Amino acid sequence: MSSNSIQLREFKKSDWKDVHKYASQEIVCRTQPWGPNSVEETIEYVDQVLADEKNSENTVYVCCSSY
Repeated sequence: MSSNSIQLREFKKSDWKDVHKYASQEIVCRTQPWGPNSVEETIEYVDQVLADEKNSENTVYVCCSSY
């Protein structure tokens, strides 16, 4: 799914860098039971999401800029 400004697509391994930009910020996770994430923790998280997706009927999507 996409529009002029955003795109919705399946999550992929290379998304870890963008996930880390978010998950490594203390302000983002101050009310969460996780984080801020190290690079290794973010990569492990992405790997786990992708593994879980293979073992279920659910698909994980990301919203990203389409420019």
